[in-house]
Amino acid sequence: MKKKIMITVASLAALGAAVAGYLHFSGRTPFGHSYFR
Repeated sequence: MKKKIMITVASLAALGAAVAGYLHFSGRTPFGHSYFR
């Protein structure tokens, strides 16, 4: 159970970092064409 929580936290952290980096580098368009399928 604890391992699942750690995996979830790690996934959220990675997703947050990816979104933050994407927003930082894209500038104007928060959600681009190829970001979400």
